[in-house]
Amino acid sequence: MKKQIRAVLLAAALAAAGSTQAATYSGDLLVGFTSQSGNDFIYDLGQASSLFSGETFNLGSALAGFNLSMVHWGVIGDKNLLGT
Repeated sequence: MKKQIRAVLLAAALAAAGSTQAATYSGDLLVGFTSQSGNDFIYDLGQASSLFSGETFNLGSALAGFNLSMVHWGVIGDKNLLGT
């Protein structure tokens, strides 16, 4: 079950990245939320190097349609190591 959730979040994040220039996501962390029914939500947290411990994000209005006791979430990152 957890592998399926991760696969869904990864596929959704890749689809979102593929719909724009992929280079704009280099080094970014993306957090995704799914209830496994209805719409998923993906939020770009920004460059991993610019985040700090204890930083918070207000996603309350974006997650209003989710039952947070039932939602699954995950974070993925991308780093262009070759500089291309």
